[in-house]
Amino acid sequence: PTGVAGRGTINNCANGYTPWATLLTCEENWAGYFRRTGDDAARTAKEVTSLRRYGVTQVSGSYGWSSVIA
Repeated sequence: PTGVAGRGTINNCANGYTPWATLLTCEENWAGYFRRTGDDAARTAKEVTSLRRYGVTQVSGSYGWSSVIA
């Protein structure tokens, strides 16, 4: 009621049922919902490589979602 909490999912660009009667959903732009603040020094080389490969590199994130405080 206050608008500060959410449930469910957003921006599901693709979804469908599996042969096992389960539902899959995905968002190809998921990395834009996260931000990073220069924390490379606190991460392993493997973590930094993975984050860069997946595109989690922005300081501000996209769409403003990374500014939401849970």
